[in-house]
Amino acid sequence: MGMIGPRTEGTGALSEPAGVDSRGLHGLLNEALQGWLGLAAQYFSVREEGGVDLSLELLLRFEDPQPGVLVLRSSPAFRDVLREAAERRSPGSTGNRELFTEAVVHFYQRFMWAVHERDCVSLKPARFKSSRPTDWPRREPDASCLSFVGRCPVEIRLWTGGLS
Repeated sequence: MGMIGPRTEGTGALSEPAGVDSRGLHGLLNEALQGWLGLAAQYFSVREEGGVDLSLELLLRFEDPQPGVLVLRSSPAFRDVLREAAERRSPGSTGNRELFTEAVVHFYQRFMWAVHERDCVSLKPARFKSSRPTDWPRREPDASCLSFVGRCPVEIRLWTGGLS
C-alpha cells in the first residue's frame, strides 16, 4: 500500500500536506470494496482526463478532525457493478439502495480510521452533495488516484486544510 500518515506526534492528526498518496487512496478503496462487497480495485498509474464518462460523482465535505473535501467519481456502469456484487453477496438485498453513496461512505469510514484513527461516529457529520468540478476547491488535490473496479474507472480526489 502507499503512504498513509504521517500523523502529527501525539494528536492523531495529519501533518501537512495531506499525508495520503495516490497508492494510499487506492489501497483504502480496495480495502473498503473488498470488505463490503468482495470487489477488487486495480490501480492505474496514469490519469486520463479526456474521453471517460465520470458523471457518477459525489462530494463529501468534512470538518472533523481537520477540514477536507473528498470526491469520488465513476461511470454510470459502476452502479451496475456494485449492484451485481451486492446481489451475489446477499440476493434480494439491494432494493432501492443507492449503492454508490454507500461505497463512498465505506471509503470515507476506512479513510478516517486509517488516517486519523477515528471512528466516523465520533466526528461531526460530513456533508454529501452532488458534485461537479466547479464545486471543488480551486487548487490541485492533495492526493488523487484512478482505479478500476471491473471495467469501470473510479477516481478519488482529496483536498485537506485550507479549502478556498
